[in-house]
Amino acid sequence: MNEEYLKHINLTITKEFEKFTYDNVLETSEYVVMRKENSKAIAYCTRCNNEFEVESVYHNKKGICRECAASVLSKNERYGRKTLRYSALVYTFEKSLISNKHIICKAYEIYRSDYEDYKNVKTKYLLKAVYIFGEGKSIMLSRDYSGCWLRRASIFDINNIMGMYWTRLDTWMDYESFKGAAKGTPYQYSMLEEMNKKNSHHTNSFVLKYLELFTKNNLVESMIKVGCGSIVAEKLEGKNLMSAVNWRGKNIYKILKISKQDLRILVKSKQFITTAFLKIYQLRSKNNSNLTVHELKDIEMKYKNNIDTLEYVIKYAKLDKVYKYLNKQKINDSDKYAGWTNALSTFSDYITDLKFLNQDLNNERTLFPKELWKAHQNTIAQVTIKKDPKINELIKKRYKKLLKYNFEYKGMEIRPVEDIVELITEGKVLGHCVGTYAKRYAEGNTNIFVIRKKDNLSKPFFTVEIKKGQVIQIHGKANCNSSKEVKEFMDKFKMIKLNNKTNKIAV
Repeated sequence: MNEEYLKHINLTITKEFEKFTYDNVLETSEYVVMRKENSKAIAYCTRCNNEFEVESVYHNKKGICRECAASVLSKNERYGRKTLRYSALVYTFEKSLISNKHIICKAYEIYRSDYEDYKNVKTKYLLKAVYIFGEGKSIMLSRDYSGCWLRRASIFDINNIMGMYWTRLDTWMDYESFKGAAKGTPYQYSMLEEMNKKNSHHTNSFVLKYLELFTKNNLVESMIKVGCGSIVAEKLEGKNLMSAVNWRGKNIYKILKISKQDLRILVKSKQFITTAFLKIYQLRSKNNSNLTVHELKDIEMKYKNNIDTLEYVIKYAKLDKVYKYLNKQKINDSDKYAGWTNALSTFSDYITDLKFLNQDLNNERTLFPKELWKAHQNTIAQVTIKKDPKINELIKKRYKKLLKYNFEYKGMEIRPVEDIVELITEGKVLGHCVGTYAKRYAEGNTNIFVIRKKDNLSKPFFTVEIKKGQVIQIHGKANCNSSKEVKEFMDKFKMIKLNNKTNKIAV
């Protein structure tokens, strides 16, 4: 059934492959077997097959063979060597036997186990898989347990099915053999050596998948030449390409979805072109923005993990306007934003709120408020009230009802939450979920109080939930627990306000 593919393959072991195996792979599997003979210590190296006298007999000691300088592990002959074995998986390349448009990759399991007869150890070669690349098609064949060849549905590293992660074989790939195999074929232009520099995890899958991609579309070579090799690497590593690349494009411009002029600008800029950077450049063109390449690179560094959010935002404003606006907001209000992405997500949520509230997004004063964070707190409150207009009125009534629990001590005060805006702001500033308690608080199912420092009453400090006269939880920034001072304050509050029978809290 697979005879037509097997015609491409030389099933014999070449001398070149044996040499590569000996010089590279087997160097890590050699031993010096030692024995006592007529009161002398004799050693035999399985690497150079030389026997020589040594000072003493060692066992399981790493060293260097005196004759061939190979790294070896000593073994005492008297302990036996039945457990000694070595296996590795080696990939090598060859020309097709029948076509100058194809190249072949073969995966061999290299096996040595006959160390009982340590003077006659032989290397065994078991062909596990073959890969045929050429004329737009990539074929993988592997052997089943009966020795029959099976065609696989896709290209993958055969080592991935030869055992669990921790039992997979050491692998090697003979890149020198690729040069000889590719010469005179379309693959001599594949730039495999250049692409392999981006193989950060040094996997065989990366190489095999790259050859498969090049087989489907030899314009990949053009992508590498114009500096887009990192985009190719991201594809091979299975990363999200954000629809930035059209792999079916008939030329490099259609593949990258940019004009000839834009490509010239990118190449001339000598920027490191990633998928995120390409996507931002495409958005620049689509948005008629005038940002420079260096400014686009700055956008990538700040928002590369939130390109979809950026794409949403610039539906309502030009990219350069958004870029400069967010820069200003982050710098002027840095304590409100943990990072650049927080500023972008806040702006995105603000726009969504404006849409829900039917605000005019064409009005720049509305779309770009002077203080974004403050404006967003306002829209959050408006959205909450619009979804359930009774909540805010109920919270204001609860506030008045609970005012009798106001308490001051040692520069701090505690009081109930005043309205929906304060509740949402509290959660936003301190980074916890108290905003979700709005309905429960409004309906009297729980009670939410805030602790403030007297010298800064407007700044959220700690939030307290009280239910049935008991303090349920106290949380500060990022849900941190009470400090020593706050514990002392709350102990005094509970003693005076909560444990007083005439002041039993309303629930």
